[in-house]
Amino acid sequence: MRPLWWGVMICLWWPVAAWPSAQVYVLCYHTFLGKPSIHTDFSVAEFDRQITDLAAAGAKFVTLNDVLSGHINGWRNVLISIDDGNASVRDAYDKVLKPRGIKAVFAIYPGIISARKFALTWEDLRRLESEGNTIIAHGYFHEYLTDKAAAQNPTVFEREIMGSQKRLAEKLNHPVPIFAYPFGITSNAAVREVGTYYRKAFTIEARPLLVPKDLKTQPLLLPRYMMVKGRVQEILRALRNT
Repeated sequence: MRPLWWGVMICLWWPVAAWPSAQVYVLCYHTFLGKPSIHTDFSVAEFDRQITDLAAAGAKFVTLNDVLSGHINGWRNVLISIDDGNASVRDAYDKVLKPRGIKAVFAIYPGIISARKFALTWEDLRRLESEGNTIIAHGYFHEYLTDKAAAQNPTVFEREIMGSQKRLAEKLNHPVPIFAYPFGITSNAAVREVGTYYRKAFTIEARPLLVPKDLKTQPLLLPRYMMVKGRVQEILRALRNT
């Protein structure tokens, strides 16, 4: 017979070592201009084929709220995220995601919104939110958040993190508690500062996000796949082999 302490040790060990998890592939897109020379860019037609292939491979498209609330199960969940706020997002959303009922996450740096011809407008962002999508912060002018940047120009560093949240909240009329690191680059200074203002944050790491494990153990370093040429084939193989 095992001693009494055995059951206590199992209870203490279980949440960390064998935490039951679902998983979600968080896919990070950028632009939809159809420029072959840009490794993070896809045409709208290419994007449409990728979403079609993902669905055929068994992908279940989920929302950010589904993920953060833990209301997902299984191993083939996919969350679409689109960074920066390029105007090409309009067609990608209206022609590919919206007809399928897929709700995406839009990581936005507000310094360009309604200020550059190549960017979305505040009206675009409000429409996206009204249709069930989620806006999160992505820096103010998409600057690098390295330890060196924090030391050399703390004012710019703070604007990228806190100022981004403040501007988005002012224009969208609600809190913005989620962040995505520009370029997916993190640093000790960035994680500390982001943790002061945000509940969760996404970086770039080519692996699925485990739910609820990653949400509990590394809430400021949640993984996303950078979608570059050929990356979708990797995701499709993983989905088919799950």
